[in-house]
Amino acid sequence: MAPENRSFLSSLWGLFFASALSGVLVALSFPSVSLWFLAWIGMVPFLYSIIARKDMLTLKQTLCLGFAFGFFHFLVGLYWINIVLEKYGGLPIWISIPVLILLCGYLALYGVAFSIGLKFFPDNRAFPLWLFLPSLWVVLEWLRGKLLTGFPWNLLAYSQGDIIWLRQIADVTGAYGVSWLVVLANVLLARAFMRRKDFIGWLCLAVALLSTFWYGNKTLSSDFYCSKRDGFNVAIVQGNIDQAQKWDEAFRDSTIDIYRQLSLKASQSNKSLDLIVWPESAMPFFYGFVPNLTLRVDTIIQDVGVPVLFGSIGITGFGKDARFLNKAYLVEPGGFIVGDYAKEHLVPFGEYVPLQPFLFFVHKLVPTAGDFVPGQSPGVISWKNEALGMLICYEAIFPELARSRVLNGASLIVNISNDAWFGRSSAPYQHLEIARWRAVETRRPIIRSTNTGISAFIDPLGNIVSTLNLFEAGTLIGFVKPCLAQTFYVRHGDLFVVFCALIILLASLYSWMKWRKGKNL
Repeated sequence: MAPENRSFLSSLWGLFFASALSGVLVALSFPSVSLWFLAWIGMVPFLYSIIARKDMLTLKQTLCLGFAFGFFHFLVGLYWINIVLEKYGGLPIWISIPVLILLCGYLALYGVAFSIGLKFFPDNRAFPLWLFLPSLWVVLEWLRGKLLTGFPWNLLAYSQGDIIWLRQIADVTGAYGVSWLVVLANVLLARAFMRRKDFIGWLCLAVALLSTFWYGNKTLSSDFYCSKRDGFNVAIVQGNIDQAQKWDEAFRDSTIDIYRQLSLKASQSNKSLDLIVWPESAMPFFYGFVPNLTLRVDTIIQDVGVPVLFGSIGITGFGKDARFLNKAYLVEPGGFIVGDYAKEHLVPFGEYVPLQPFLFFVHKLVPTAGDFVPGQSPGVISWKNEALGMLICYEAIFPELARSRVLNGASLIVNISNDAWFGRSSAPYQHLEIARWRAVETRRPIIRSTNTGISAFIDPLGNIVSTLNLFEAGTLIGFVKPCLAQTFYVRHGDLFVVFCALIILLASLYSWMKWRKGKNL
């Protein structure tokens, strides 16, 4: 019996390693490593480990394999959270590391849920495994973006952004359509190793890819989504202010001077500028509430002679009821505020503490966690004959927010952000990649201004037209043309997710009915 036990333990650890390896391989397909092809094959070891042995594995063992896949996938992809917590959040490493592990443990539960589907869903002709599993993955990704305030970072599709024709389907299905295709390929490959002849499945994949290729190339050759209105010359200013100095009063004057010099340089180099965009919280004070500093900013805008859109901190309420707002202001020369927007989807534990009655101790652990409240505006700022759809930092990861901006009339999207928190990690590259998918889904150009990078102009096809490098102070000038057409995704939202959920529901009902029928025989 001893050799058998050792053999069993060895094979179980081998399956655990294979599942963890899958998580790592898929994570390496995302920026900044960007080995995109790994996403198409990386899940195979994990899928094969469960599918080939589903009758031998216990429920507990299956859950462990799903956890291993999810945990190592998110640990490799989100390691930078420790930089945010330790270097800039002020947490000691003996707290920041466990927090990172807890977050990855929570996110790994979506891998656990996927493994349950792998084990218990019976493969049948009506709803084959290759149809069920990609649909399950998509629904789980969608849920990850909703539950507990949502964290849809690094959806599987975001590993494929550099394939220009593939990402175009997002204006119909959202990013989830590409995720579905990638998982389908992995499932079929895993079953091929089991010598399963999924002719219909491979045919489905081939037809889907060919259709996506045709649609993508058709989209690339047209500009149906752009209006015939004149475009605008826009300057992005990237101040590159160190996060450790940003809110230090000793550096406040120099911060304002940096934005003054860069903005003057931009206006002098291009006399036909229409708009200058500064990043999130570019002005480290309460604009409109501190008279001398507010006047300095208004003077800068007067001197450059161009409207400036910038981020600052606002206040709502009075006295003990006063709360902070993460705001964007559009100010014209002369100090006239054309419009403003307060961030509606705040960063948990960064801008507010959720579940405060239960997490009352968090303020002591994270003294920088702000007491912010969400804004209530529709997310657009009217400017000339256009509407600027505003996304502040973290908001760019939520497809529904970009969609709501367009439904409210936005012809351009402006994403201002402070990615200095991420340090020199893969996170700024991942954040930029995520923003590109919002451009494709909505067919709106995106003006992205960040504090330390990566600032960029993104066109409606998701092409990153030009960028300012990470931790580089400078200006970026681009021509932006407004777009008015509403995509299928904008009009109908996550209809593809509903389709996937319907497949899961029908497949589950079908399997339950077959089980009942077999039990009654």
